[in-house]
Amino acid sequence: MIIYRLQDKLDELNNKKPLLNTMLAMMMLVGMLCIKTLMAMITVNWYAPTIAGGSCLTALFAILMVRKKRISYTRSGLFILAMEIIIGLFFIFNGLVLRIVAYSVIGVVFAFLLPIVQYALATNDPEKISEHFCMSITIAYIILLIANMFWGPIMTKFQFGSILGNSNLLGNFLVILIPSLSYLLIKKKASFKKKAVGWGLLVSAVSMLVFTSSRTSALAICFSMGFFLIMMIVSRDKTKKLRLEKKQIITIVIITAAVPFVMFFMLSTVRKNIVILSHKISMSFSDTDSKSDSELDNEEKEIEDIENMVTEYNLNYYIKGLDGAGDESFSSGRITIWKEFAKNVGIMGHSSEQREVIEETRHYEHVNAHNVYLQVAYTAGIAAGCAYLIAVVFIGIKALAMFAGVIAKKEKLRPELLLSYCFFIGFAITSLTSDGYMMFNYFPVTLFWLTAHNYMFKQKKQTSEIVK
Repeated sequence: MIIYRLQDKLDELNNKKPLLNTMLAMMMLVGMLCIKTLMAMITVNWYAPTIAGGSCLTALFAILMVRKKRISYTRSGLFILAMEIIIGLFFIFNGLVLRIVAYSVIGVVFAFLLPIVQYALATNDPEKISEHFCMSITIAYIILLIANMFWGPIMTKFQFGSILGNSNLLGNFLVILIPSLSYLLIKKKASFKKKAVGWGLLVSAVSMLVFTSSRTSALAICFSMGFFLIMMIVSRDKTKKLRLEKKQIITIVIITAAVPFVMFFMLSTVRKNIVILSHKISMSFSDTDSKSDSELDNEEKEIEDIENMVTEYNLNYYIKGLDGAGDESFSSGRITIWKEFAKNVGIMGHSSEQREVIEETRHYEHVNAHNVYLQVAYTAGIAAGCAYLIAVVFIGIKALAMFAGVIAKKEKLRPELLLSYCFFIGFAITSLTSDGYMMFNYFPVTLFWLTAHNYMFKQKKQTSEIVK
Protein backbone atom coordinates (compact mmCIF):
# COMPACT_ATOMS: atom_id res chain seq x y z
CA MET A 1 0.00 0.00 0.00
CA ILE A 2 2.85 2.39 0.81
CA ILE A 3 4.39 1.79 -2.63
CA TYR A 4 1.09 2.54 -4.40
CA ARG A 5 0.66 5.74 -2.38
CA LEU A 6 4.18 6.81 -3.28
CA GLN A 7 3.48 6.09 -6.97
CA ASP A 8 0.27 8.12 -6.79
CA LYS A 9 2.20 11.07 -5.34
CA LEU A 10 4.79 10.80 -8.12
CA ASP A 11 1.99 10.61 -10.70
CA GLU A 12 0.40 13.74 -9.29
CA LEU A 13 3.75 15.55 -9.39
CA ASN A 14 4.63 14.46 -12.92
CA ASN A 15 1.20 15.21 -14.38
CA LYS A 16 1.78 18.85 -13.44
CA LYS A 17 4.98 18.80 -15.52
CA PRO A 18 4.19 17.05 -18.82
CA LEU A 19 7.60 17.82 -20.34
CA LEU A 20 9.47 16.07 -17.54
CA ASN A 21 9.37 12.60 -19.07
CA THR A 22 10.47 13.85 -22.47
CA MET A 23 13.43 15.70 -20.98
CA LEU A 24 14.45 12.68 -18.90
CA ALA A 25 14.26 10.32 -21.89
CA MET A 26 16.38 12.66 -23.98
CA MET A 27 18.82 13.18 -21.12
CA MET A 28 19.26 9.42 -20.78
CA LEU A 29 20.05 8.61 -24.41
CA VAL A 30 21.92 11.81 -25.28
CA GLY A 31 23.81 11.35 -22.01
CA MET A 32 24.72 7.82 -23.14
CA LEU A 33 26.26 9.14 -26.35
CA CYS A 34 28.14 11.94 -24.57
CA ILE A 35 29.54 9.61 -21.88
CA LYS A 36 30.47 7.02 -24.48
CA THR A 37 32.19 9.59 -26.71
CA LEU A 38 34.00 11.34 -23.85
CA MET A 39 35.38 8.08 -22.48
CA ALA A 40 36.44 6.98 -25.98
CA MET A 41 38.30 10.28 -26.63
CA ILE A 42 40.43 10.16 -23.47
CA THR A 43 42.74 7.35 -22.47
CA VAL A 44 40.97 6.05 -19.38
CA ASN A 45 39.05 2.92 -18.50
CA TRP A 46 35.50 3.83 -19.60
CA TYR A 47 34.08 0.42 -18.63
CA ALA A 48 32.58 1.27 -15.24
CA PRO A 49 31.88 5.02 -15.79
CA THR A 50 29.72 4.29 -18.83
CA ILE A 51 27.64 1.73 -16.97
CA ALA A 52 27.37 3.87 -13.85
CA GLY A 53 26.45 7.03 -15.77
CA GLY A 54 23.83 5.33 -17.93
CA SER A 55 22.41 3.47 -14.94
CA CYS A 56 21.95 6.66 -12.90
CA LEU A 57 20.20 8.44 -15.76
CA THR A 58 17.92 5.50 -16.44
CA ALA A 59 17.13 4.98 -12.77
CA LEU A 60 16.07 8.62 -12.56
CA PHE A 61 13.97 8.15 -15.69
CA ALA A 62 12.28 5.04 -14.28
CA ILE A 63 11.48 6.57 -10.88
CA LEU A 64 9.84 9.67 -12.32
CA MET A 65 7.72 7.89 -14.95
CA VAL A 66 4.04 8.76 -14.97
CA ARG A 67 2.02 5.61 -14.26
CA LYS A 68 -0.83 5.55 -16.78
CA LYS A 69 -2.08 2.04 -16.12
CA ARG A 70 -1.77 -0.90 -13.77
CA ILE A 71 -0.10 -3.95 -15.23
CA SER A 72 0.89 -7.49 -14.32
CA TYR A 73 3.49 -9.94 -15.61
CA THR A 74 2.50 -12.53 -18.18
CA ARG A 75 3.96 -16.04 -18.01
CA SER A 76 6.35 -15.05 -20.77
CA GLY A 77 7.25 -11.93 -18.83
CA LEU A 78 8.02 -13.92 -15.69
CA PHE A 79 10.26 -16.24 -17.73
CA ILE A 80 12.18 -13.29 -19.21
CA LEU A 81 12.43 -11.73 -15.76
CA ALA A 82 13.86 -14.99 -14.39
CA MET A 83 16.55 -14.99 -17.10
CA GLU A 84 17.48 -11.38 -16.28
CA ILE A 85 17.78 -12.22 -12.58
CA ILE A 86 19.91 -15.31 -13.32
CA ILE A 87 22.27 -13.24 -15.49
CA GLY A 88 22.51 -10.56 -12.81
CA LEU A 89 23.04 -12.95 -9.89
CA PHE A 90 25.86 -14.78 -11.64
CA PHE A 91 27.59 -11.48 -12.41
CA ILE A 92 27.19 -10.41 -8.77
CA PHE A 93 28.51 -13.78 -7.55
CA ASN A 94 31.57 -13.62 -9.79
CA GLY A 95 32.12 -9.99 -8.87
CA LEU A 96 32.19 -10.88 -5.16
CA VAL A 97 34.33 -14.01 -5.57
CA LEU A 98 36.80 -12.45 -8.01
CA ARG A 99 36.64 -9.05 -6.25
CA ILE A 100 35.76 -7.12 -9.41
CA VAL A 101 33.46 -4.17 -8.77
CA ALA A 102 32.50 -3.78 -12.45
CA TYR A 103 30.99 -7.30 -12.54
CA SER A 104 28.89 -6.54 -9.45
CA VAL A 105 27.66 -3.29 -11.06
CA ILE A 106 26.60 -5.20 -14.18
CA GLY A 107 24.85 -7.78 -12.00
CA VAL A 108 22.88 -5.12 -10.12
CA VAL A 109 21.85 -3.58 -13.45
CA PHE A 110 20.47 -6.86 -14.83
CA ALA A 111 18.97 -8.31 -11.65
CA PHE A 112 17.43 -5.17 -10.12
CA LEU A 113 17.62 -1.98 -12.19
CA LEU A 114 16.54 -3.42 -15.55
CA PRO A 115 13.29 -5.02 -14.21
CA ILE A 116 12.38 -1.72 -12.51
CA VAL A 117 12.94 0.23 -15.72
CA GLN A 118 10.96 -2.27 -17.79
CA TYR A 119 8.05 -2.11 -15.35
CA ALA A 120 8.09 1.68 -15.39
CA LEU A 121 8.14 1.78 -19.20
CA ALA A 122 5.27 -0.73 -19.45
CA THR A 123 3.05 1.39 -17.20
CA ASN A 124 3.36 4.39 -19.49
CA ASP A 125 1.97 5.33 -22.89
CA PRO A 126 3.96 3.18 -25.38
CA GLU A 127 3.44 5.66 -28.20
CA LYS A 128 4.92 8.56 -26.26
CA ILE A 129 7.78 6.47 -24.88
CA SER A 130 8.75 5.25 -28.36
CA GLU A 131 8.54 8.75 -29.77
CA HIS A 132 10.70 10.12 -26.94
CA PHE A 133 13.29 7.41 -27.47
CA CYS A 134 13.42 8.04 -31.23
CA MET A 135 13.63 11.81 -30.81
CA SER A 136 16.44 11.37 -28.28
CA ILE A 137 18.39 9.11 -30.63
CA THR A 138 17.87 11.61 -33.47
CA ILE A 139 19.15 14.50 -31.33
CA ALA A 140 22.19 12.38 -30.38
CA TYR A 141 22.86 11.81 -34.10
CA ILE A 142 22.67 15.52 -34.89
CA ILE A 143 25.14 16.18 -32.04
CA LEU A 144 27.41 13.48 -33.48
CA LEU A 145 27.32 15.06 -36.97
CA ILE A 146 28.13 18.54 -35.66
CA ALA A 147 30.87 17.32 -33.30
CA ASN A 148 32.47 15.24 -36.04
CA MET A 149 32.95 18.34 -38.19
CA PHE A 150 35.27 19.82 -35.57
CA TRP A 151 36.75 16.91 -33.59
CA GLY A 152 36.23 13.80 -35.69
CA PRO A 153 38.69 12.11 -38.05
CA ILE A 154 39.07 12.88 -41.74
CA MET A 155 37.40 10.26 -43.88
CA THR A 156 40.53 8.97 -45.59
CA LYS A 157 40.33 5.34 -44.49
CA PHE A 158 38.33 2.38 -45.72
CA GLN A 159 36.35 2.27 -42.46
CA PHE A 160 35.03 5.51 -40.99
CA GLY A 161 34.49 5.61 -37.21
CA SER A 162 33.57 9.29 -36.56
CA ILE A 163 34.15 10.73 -33.08
CA LEU A 164 33.34 7.31 -31.59
CA GLY A 165 36.72 6.15 -32.84
CA ASN A 166 35.55 2.80 -34.18
CA SER A 167 33.56 1.93 -37.30
CA ASN A 168 31.69 -0.90 -35.56
CA LEU A 169 30.63 1.37 -32.67
CA LEU A 170 29.33 3.89 -35.19
CA GLY A 171 27.59 1.06 -37.04
CA ASN A 172 25.96 -0.09 -33.80
CA PHE A 173 24.59 3.41 -33.24
CA LEU A 174 23.20 3.52 -36.79
CA VAL A 175 21.50 0.15 -36.18
CA ILE A 176 19.14 1.86 -33.72
CA LEU A 177 19.09 5.27 -35.46
CA ILE A 178 17.75 4.18 -38.86
CA PRO A 179 14.67 2.35 -37.48
CA SER A 180 14.08 5.31 -35.14
CA LEU A 181 14.07 7.82 -38.00
CA SER A 182 11.79 5.51 -40.02
CA TYR A 183 9.40 5.29 -37.07
CA LEU A 184 9.26 9.09 -36.75
CA LEU A 185 8.56 9.45 -40.47
CA ILE A 186 5.49 7.20 -40.28
CA LYS A 187 4.27 8.40 -36.88
CA LYS A 188 5.11 12.06 -36.56
CA LYS A 189 2.30 14.35 -37.72
CA ALA A 190 4.36 17.12 -39.24
CA SER A 191 4.51 19.30 -42.32
CA PHE A 192 6.21 18.04 -45.45
CA LYS A 193 9.16 20.38 -44.79
CA LYS A 194 9.81 18.72 -41.43
CA LYS A 195 9.40 15.29 -42.97
CA ALA A 196 11.89 16.31 -45.69
CA VAL A 197 14.41 17.09 -42.93
CA GLY A 198 13.70 13.67 -41.39
CA TRP A 199 14.17 12.01 -44.77
CA GLY A 200 17.46 13.90 -45.22
CA LEU A 201 18.69 12.64 -41.84
CA LEU A 202 17.65 9.10 -42.78
CA VAL A 203 19.54 9.24 -46.08
CA SER A 204 22.59 10.71 -44.32
CA ALA A 205 22.46 7.89 -41.74
CA VAL A 206 22.40 5.27 -44.53
CA SER A 207 25.33 7.08 -46.18
CA MET A 208 27.23 7.02 -42.88
CA LEU A 209 26.53 3.29 -42.65
CA VAL A 210 28.09 2.77 -46.09
CA PHE A 211 31.16 4.79 -45.05
CA THR A 212 31.70 2.57 -41.98
CA SER A 213 32.08 -0.55 -44.15
CA SER A 214 30.71 -2.41 -41.11
CA ARG A 215 29.33 -5.61 -42.62
CA THR A 216 27.52 -6.76 -39.49
CA SER A 217 25.79 -3.40 -39.06
CA ALA A 218 24.78 -3.34 -42.73
CA LEU A 219 23.35 -6.85 -42.41
CA ALA A 220 21.44 -5.88 -39.26
CA ILE A 221 19.94 -2.83 -40.99
CA CYS A 222 18.97 -4.83 -44.09
CA PHE A 223 17.09 -7.42 -42.04
CA SER A 224 15.47 -5.01 -39.57
CA MET A 225 14.36 -2.49 -42.19
CA GLY A 226 13.31 -5.28 -44.56
CA PHE A 227 11.03 -6.63 -41.84
CA PHE A 228 9.86 -3.07 -41.11
CA LEU A 229 8.82 -2.48 -44.74
CA ILE A 230 7.19 -5.90 -45.15
CA MET A 231 5.07 -5.46 -42.02
CA MET A 232 4.07 -1.94 -43.07
CA ILE A 233 2.88 -3.25 -46.45
CA VAL A 234 1.07 -6.27 -45.00
CA SER A 235 -0.70 -4.36 -42.23
CA ARG A 236 -1.48 -1.11 -44.03
CA ASP A 237 -5.03 0.09 -44.50
CA LYS A 238 -5.90 -0.87 -48.10
CA THR A 239 -8.47 1.94 -48.30
CA LYS A 240 -5.83 4.63 -47.83
CA LYS A 241 -3.61 5.30 -50.80
CA LEU A 242 -0.24 7.02 -50.58
CA ARG A 243 -0.46 10.27 -52.51
CA LEU A 244 2.61 12.34 -53.26
CA GLU A 245 2.56 15.57 -55.20
CA LYS A 246 5.02 16.14 -58.04
CA LYS A 247 6.93 18.69 -55.95
CA GLN A 248 7.25 16.25 -53.06
CA ILE A 249 8.56 13.46 -55.30
CA ILE A 250 11.16 15.83 -56.80
CA THR A 251 12.23 16.91 -53.30
CA ILE A 252 12.67 13.30 -52.13
CA VAL A 253 14.70 12.41 -55.26
CA ILE A 254 16.97 15.44 -54.83
CA ILE A 255 17.56 14.71 -51.13
CA THR A 256 18.28 11.04 -51.83
CA ALA A 257 20.78 11.89 -54.57
CA ALA A 258 22.45 14.92 -52.99
CA VAL A 259 22.85 14.03 -49.31
CA PRO A 260 25.40 11.17 -49.77
CA PHE A 261 27.66 13.44 -51.85
CA VAL A 262 27.32 16.27 -49.33
CA MET A 263 28.15 13.88 -46.48
CA PHE A 264 31.25 12.60 -48.28
CA PHE A 265 32.40 16.14 -49.13
CA MET A 266 31.82 17.45 -45.59
CA LEU A 267 33.56 14.53 -43.88
CA SER A 268 36.57 14.51 -46.20
CA THR A 269 37.43 17.78 -48.00
CA VAL A 270 35.81 20.24 -45.59
CA ARG A 271 36.99 18.32 -42.53
CA LYS A 272 40.55 18.28 -43.94
CA ASN A 273 40.51 22.07 -44.39
CA ILE A 274 39.29 22.52 -40.81
CA VAL A 275 42.17 20.38 -39.52
CA ILE A 276 44.73 22.33 -41.57
CA LEU A 277 43.31 25.66 -40.40
CA SER A 278 43.35 24.57 -36.74
CA HIS A 279 47.00 23.48 -37.09
CA LYS A 280 47.98 26.81 -38.62
CA ILE A 281 46.15 28.79 -35.93
CA SER A 282 47.83 26.69 -33.24
CA MET A 283 51.24 27.34 -34.81
CA SER A 284 50.61 31.09 -35.05
CA PHE A 285 49.82 31.32 -31.33
CA SER A 286 52.70 29.08 -30.22
CA ASP A 287 56.09 30.43 -29.15
CA THR A 288 58.23 29.71 -32.21
CA ASP A 289 61.36 31.11 -30.58
CA SER A 290 61.35 28.30 -28.00
CA LYS A 291 61.10 25.61 -30.68
CA SER A 292 63.98 24.07 -32.54
CA ASP A 293 64.25 24.04 -36.32
CA SER A 294 63.48 20.31 -36.38
CA GLU A 295 60.24 20.84 -34.38
CA LEU A 296 59.14 23.60 -36.75
CA ASP A 297 59.97 21.42 -39.75
CA ASN A 298 57.93 18.57 -38.28
CA GLU A 299 54.90 20.85 -37.80
CA GLU A 300 55.14 22.09 -41.38
CA LYS A 301 55.58 18.54 -42.66
CA GLU A 302 52.51 17.46 -40.68
CA ILE A 303 50.39 20.14 -42.40
CA GLU A 304 51.86 19.18 -45.77
CA ASP A 305 50.98 15.51 -45.18
CA ILE A 306 47.38 16.45 -44.34
CA GLU A 307 47.15 18.62 -47.48
CA ASN A 308 48.39 15.72 -49.63
CA MET A 309 45.93 13.22 -48.18
CA VAL A 310 44.00 11.40 -50.86
CA THR A 311 40.43 10.59 -49.86
CA GLU A 312 40.03 6.85 -50.09
CA TYR A 313 36.94 4.71 -49.97
CA ASN A 314 36.72 1.08 -50.93
CA LEU A 315 33.45 -0.83 -51.16
CA ASN A 316 35.41 -4.06 -51.65
CA TYR A 317 35.68 -4.34 -47.85
CA TYR A 318 32.10 -5.57 -47.83
CA ILE A 319 33.12 -8.69 -49.78
CA LYS A 320 36.36 -9.31 -47.89
CA GLY A 321 37.07 -13.03 -47.67
CA LEU A 322 34.72 -13.97 -50.51
CA ASP A 323 37.60 -13.85 -52.99
CA GLY A 324 38.97 -17.21 -51.85
CA ALA A 325 41.12 -15.82 -49.04
CA GLY A 326 39.48 -18.19 -46.54
CA ASP A 327 37.05 -18.20 -43.61
CA GLU A 328 39.43 -16.35 -41.30
CA SER A 329 39.69 -13.44 -43.74
CA PHE A 330 35.91 -13.28 -44.10
CA SER A 331 35.40 -13.33 -40.31
CA SER A 332 38.43 -11.08 -39.60
CA GLY A 333 39.88 -13.83 -37.41
CA ARG A 334 36.75 -14.27 -35.31
CA ILE A 335 36.43 -18.04 -35.85
CA THR A 336 39.72 -18.71 -34.06
CA ILE A 337 38.71 -16.28 -31.29
CA TRP A 338 35.33 -18.02 -30.81
CA LYS A 339 36.98 -21.44 -30.60
CA GLU A 340 39.53 -20.24 -28.04
CA PHE A 341 36.90 -18.65 -25.81
CA ALA A 342 34.54 -21.63 -26.11
CA LYS A 343 37.33 -23.96 -24.92
CA ASN A 344 37.80 -21.88 -21.78
CA VAL A 345 34.15 -21.41 -20.75
CA GLY A 346 33.43 -22.90 -17.32
CA ILE A 347 31.00 -22.85 -14.43
CA MET A 348 32.87 -19.88 -12.94
CA GLY A 349 33.77 -16.73 -14.82
CA HIS A 350 37.20 -15.17 -15.34
CA SER A 351 38.82 -12.15 -13.74
CA SER A 352 39.49 -10.61 -17.15
CA GLU A 353 37.10 -10.43 -20.10
CA GLN A 354 40.03 -10.63 -22.49
CA ARG A 355 42.56 -13.33 -23.30
CA GLU A 356 45.48 -13.97 -25.60
CA VAL A 357 44.68 -15.68 -28.89
CA ILE A 358 47.33 -16.89 -31.32
CA GLU A 359 46.64 -18.17 -34.82
CA GLU A 360 48.63 -18.62 -38.02
CA THR A 361 48.44 -15.07 -39.36
CA ARG A 362 47.35 -13.10 -36.29
CA HIS A 363 48.35 -12.63 -32.67
CA TYR A 364 45.82 -11.02 -30.33
CA GLU A 365 47.46 -10.11 -27.03
CA HIS A 366 44.22 -8.89 -25.41
CA VAL A 367 40.99 -9.66 -27.28
CA ASN A 368 37.31 -10.00 -26.36
CA ALA A 369 35.11 -12.89 -27.49
CA HIS A 370 33.42 -10.91 -30.30
CA ASN A 371 30.20 -12.73 -29.47
CA VAL A 372 27.75 -11.68 -26.76
CA TYR A 373 26.83 -15.16 -25.53
CA LEU A 374 30.40 -16.48 -25.47
CA GLN A 375 31.50 -13.29 -23.74
CA VAL A 376 28.87 -13.55 -21.01
CA ALA A 377 29.58 -17.27 -20.54
CA TYR A 378 33.32 -16.61 -20.32
CA THR A 379 32.92 -13.61 -17.98
CA ALA A 380 30.17 -14.78 -15.60
CA GLY A 381 29.96 -18.52 -16.17
CA ILE A 382 28.19 -20.84 -18.60
CA ALA A 383 24.82 -20.54 -16.80
CA ALA A 384 24.77 -16.76 -17.35
CA GLY A 385 25.67 -17.20 -21.03
CA CYS A 386 22.92 -19.78 -21.53
CA ALA A 387 20.37 -17.56 -19.74
CA TYR A 388 21.31 -14.62 -21.99
CA LEU A 389 20.95 -16.73 -25.15
CA ILE A 390 17.65 -18.26 -24.02
CA ALA A 391 16.19 -14.83 -23.20
CA VAL A 392 17.09 -13.40 -26.63
CA VAL A 393 15.77 -16.41 -28.54
CA PHE A 394 12.59 -16.52 -26.44
CA ILE A 395 11.85 -12.81 -27.01
CA GLY A 396 12.40 -13.26 -30.75
CA ILE A 397 9.98 -16.21 -30.94
CA LYS A 398 7.43 -14.41 -28.75
CA ALA A 399 7.53 -11.33 -30.96
CA LEU A 400 7.12 -13.36 -34.16
CA ALA A 401 4.12 -15.12 -32.63
CA MET A 402 2.57 -11.75 -31.81
CA PHE A 403 3.10 -10.51 -35.38
CA ALA A 404 1.64 -13.72 -36.79
CA GLY A 405 -1.44 -13.20 -34.59
CA VAL A 406 -1.82 -9.62 -35.84
CA ILE A 407 -1.67 -10.75 -39.48
CA ALA A 408 -4.00 -13.73 -38.94
CA LYS A 409 -6.63 -11.64 -37.15
CA LYS A 410 -6.12 -8.69 -39.55
CA GLU A 411 -5.64 -6.36 -36.60
CA LYS A 412 -4.05 -2.95 -36.74
CA LEU A 413 -0.30 -3.18 -36.18
CA ARG A 414 1.15 -1.09 -33.37
CA PRO A 415 4.16 0.80 -34.80
CA GLU A 416 5.73 0.74 -31.32
CA LEU A 417 5.78 -3.06 -31.37
CA LEU A 418 7.29 -3.03 -34.86
CA LEU A 419 10.00 -0.61 -33.70
CA SER A 420 10.88 -2.81 -30.74
CA TYR A 421 11.26 -5.83 -33.03
CA CYS A 422 13.56 -3.83 -35.33
CA PHE A 423 15.68 -3.13 -32.26
CA PHE A 424 15.59 -6.86 -31.49
CA ILE A 425 16.77 -7.81 -34.99
CA GLY A 426 19.53 -5.20 -34.84
CA PHE A 427 20.82 -6.54 -31.54
CA ALA A 428 20.34 -10.23 -32.45
CA ILE A 429 22.59 -9.86 -35.51
CA THR A 430 25.24 -7.59 -33.98
CA SER A 431 25.39 -9.86 -30.91
CA LEU A 432 26.85 -12.64 -33.08
CA THR A 433 30.05 -10.71 -33.91
CA SER A 434 30.21 -8.18 -31.07
CA ASP A 435 30.84 -8.62 -27.35
CA GLY A 436 28.44 -5.76 -26.50
CA TYR A 437 26.28 -7.40 -23.81
CA MET A 438 26.42 -4.56 -21.27
CA MET A 439 23.45 -2.30 -20.71
CA PHE A 440 24.23 1.42 -21.23
CA ASN A 441 27.55 0.67 -22.91
CA TYR A 442 26.35 -0.46 -26.34
CA PHE A 443 23.35 1.06 -28.09
CA PRO A 444 21.71 -2.05 -29.66
CA VAL A 445 21.71 -4.04 -26.40
CA THR A 446 20.35 -1.07 -24.42
CA LEU A 447 17.37 -0.49 -26.73
CA PHE A 448 16.75 -4.24 -27.01
CA TRP A 449 16.38 -4.70 -23.25
CA LEU A 450 14.49 -1.44 -22.71
CA THR A 451 11.86 -2.36 -25.32
CA ALA A 452 11.59 -6.01 -24.17
CA HIS A 453 8.78 -4.88 -21.84
CA ASN A 454 6.44 -5.13 -24.86
CA TYR A 455 6.53 -8.91 -24.47
CA MET A 456 6.43 -9.12 -20.66
CA PHE A 457 3.28 -7.42 -19.34
CA LYS A 458 -0.47 -7.22 -19.74
CA GLN A 459 -2.79 -4.50 -18.56
CA LYS A 460 -4.94 -5.30 -15.56
CA LYS A 461 -8.68 -5.09 -16.14
CA GLN A 462 -10.22 -2.24 -14.22
CA THR A 463 -13.22 -3.33 -12.14
CA SER A 464 -15.77 -0.81 -11.09
CA GLU A 465 -18.87 -1.03 -8.97
CA ILE A 466 -22.19 0.03 -10.46
CA VAL A 467 -23.96 2.43 -8.16
CA LYS A 468 -27.69 2.17 -8.41
